[in-house]
Amino acid sequence: MNYGFVDLRLDAGEGSGDEGFWPSFTDIMTVIVMIFMLAAVVLMVRNMDLIQQLRATMEAERQAALIARTTEEQKDALLIRTDALQQELTELRLHLLRASEERDTAQSRLAEREARISELQERERASGQQLAIANRRAEELETSLASAAGRLKEQAARLSDLQAREQAASQQLQQANARLQATDSELSSARQQIENQDSQLAQMRGEFSDLKVKYDRLVRPARTSAGKFVAEVRYRKAGNTFVYEFRPQTQSDYRSLPPEQLNKQLAELKARNPGKLYVKIIIPADSGLSYNEAWTFTNELLSRYDYYYQ
Repeated sequence: MNYGFVDLRLDAGEGSGDEGFWPSFTDIMTVIVMIFMLAAVVLMVRNMDLIQQLRATMEAERQAALIARTTEEQKDALLIRTDALQQELTELRLHLLRASEERDTAQSRLAEREARISELQERERASGQQLAIANRRAEELETSLASAAGRLKEQAARLSDLQAREQAASQQLQQANARLQATDSELSSARQQIENQDSQLAQMRGEFSDLKVKYDRLVRPARTSAGKFVAEVRYRKAGNTFVYEFRPQTQSDYRSLPPEQLNKQLAELKARNPGKLYVKIIIPADSGLSYNEAWTFTNELLSRYDYYYQ
């Protein structure tokens, strides 16, 4: 049956029994091709989804790396700022120790001068008392002389004695006046010395302020711990014993070391990190050190091991 269509096959007259096979085969192949195309479309859609997910994942990883790098830079900046503030605190403590010692010295000198002034004032009061006694004696002599004048005839022998007593009193008066003048001179000299020393102290304070400003401008910006191997040394005094505590940047806790071992550790770090050893000196607020002790230790350690002082 050709359903109204002309049969154009060459073997149309032959094998009429195969007429139902080829349409069925064509339908099967069509279904297979459609299934293949649908599978291909599904695979393409899934591949596009996977590509988008991969791109999103790569973007997220890039953002995370950027955030990590920014966080690391901020951490390094904060570390450098912390080191700078710690160094500034150490230097301020050194200056504070020096100013405290200068203040104690000035107070001691002032106390000595006040004691000297009190002594001179006491001498002045004693001289005034002696002068008053001499004046009273002179008055008594004058009284005695006045009464002796009326009794000149009867007391001619006593007149010589009274004249001698008057001469002795005059000498005592002169001596008292001389001592009083010397006391006044010493008091004026002591006051002048106090004024001169106060002026010198004010001048020294001004020079110290100028030097501190110049030091801050010239030295501080040049020395930094960025890119250096940091070794911290904490120095203090416990009673009459000096305590040395050491901590390199690779360790988290301080170790108490004797001076020989401390120098050995710093020398080894200096050899392993040529030109990159940053020695941070920490002077606690309650270190118990004098200015000279703190400054001598800091200067010696930095000049021997710190990269900047090499």
